[in-house]
Amino acid sequence: MTDRWNPDFAAGNPMLTHLPFPHFPDWPAHEDYGRMLRKNPIANENGRTIRFVEPQKADYETRIFETGEISTRPRNWHDFFNALVWLHFPKTKSRINALHYRECSAPRNALANALTHFDESGVIVLSSRTELAEDLRSFRWKELFWEKRELVEAGMSFLIFGHGLLEKTMHPYIGMTGQGIVLETDDIHIGNGRIDEILSGRLASLSSPADLCPVPLLGYPGWDSNNSDPAYYDNENYFRKGRRQSSSSSSLYSRRGASR
Repeated sequence: MTDRWNPDFAAGNPMLTHLPFPHFPDWPAHEDYGRMLRKNPIANENGRTIRFVEPQKADYETRIFETGEISTRPRNWHDFFNALVWLHFPKTKSRINALHYRECSAPRNALANALTHFDESGVIVLSSRTELAEDLRSFRWKELFWEKRELVEAGMSFLIFGHGLLEKTMHPYIGMTGQGIVLETDDIHIGNGRIDEILSGRLASLSSPADLCPVPLLGYPGWDSNNSDPAYYDNENYFRKGRRQSSSSSSLYSRRGASR
């Protein structure tokens, strides 16, 4: 990924509409992030005020938890998107950090791996219809994205959370796949603040990467200009068959809990 700044990085990209960001003519500096944080301060679960700072030689997650300082490389898309997610989903990012911190004294385990997968490649899947969520969990890709296309457009939304995956949206490619948590809700247009509150409170239910549902992002209607052809979904190298996930593992909360 080039380090050249694009002030219109989100223009025309439907995968980035849920993460509005002020216009900057050049790369935002640490001072720019600081000004945004002063308007909407973030405290982590250790009570430390979040700040984006120059990288230092220290354990990344430990430093965040103990000091609130997030090592952020300048002129770097990966770290820029990480900051952007912190600004929009602060409670969930804080919970991920706290869970990592509590796990850091033990050998890396399945929970730590799941947290990393979601932090880097996570997708929040909002679905107002149980049948659509079941199609997703059961890898019925063509049925979901083509045969039920209108239902998906009206009743399903994908919000990219993982900053590594957000970086990939700058140059999307066949094979780009997220790791999803399904949230069944009567309203797929609930704001980021409410989603953040629900998700942060339920991440403790995550136990391993198997709890995350693979999401071939370019299958979503309109996220690739070529997916208006039904043959697009016959590519089994991308739309792979796989194990069926149970509702208890892939959906961390009930419809009722999501709608409150």
